[in-house]
Amino acid sequence: MNQTKKILTIVCVLALATVLVFSAGCDQPKKKKSKKGGSNVEILIDKGLAAERAGKSEEAMKYYTKAIKKNPNKSGKAYLHRASLRRNSGNMDGAMSDFKKAADLLNDMYSAQQVAAMYRERGDMSNAAAWDAKAGEYQQQQMNAARENISKVDDRKRAKRQARERESQTSKKSSKKKSKKR
Repeated sequence: MNQTKKILTIVCVLALATVLVFSAGCDQPKKKKSKKGGSNVEILIDKGLAAERAGKSEEAMKYYTKAIKKNPNKSGKAYLHRASLRRNSGNMDGAMSDFKKAADLLNDMYSAQQVAAMYRERGDMSNAAAWDAKAGEYQQQQMNAARENISKVDDRKRAKRQARERESQTSKKSSKKKSKKR
């Protein structure tokens, strides 16, 4: 009877440890975005993308501009898409301005590269080099974030594997003890 209690205690402790290990790696639930800017901006950007896919560039431009006016600091994607539309329509100054804003808000390598290319087209190699360097910094940040995410995933996989191994060892030990009693 004492051995059964010990085994049950060990199994319970291992189960609790497993739950704690897995819950420690889980992300916190996302907070709902307030209607004051976040989600409305995303809706406007989505409408802009749909209009753009339908070939309605002017309508898309209006949605992106509304998103930017609603919350300029949460509208990096709107700046990015509006920049592309502006460039395609020949408004290079507007495109450059929007690409710069998108690069700064999103830490976006692509946007920074676009600004550098536009400066090169103008023959301004000094600013082109500065924006190329900025693009390199953003690329490094993106690579570091990707490495960090991969590391987190690897840690979670390792914790799961270790928990399964402990569980397997515990069940093997308990089945051996049961067979010895018989």
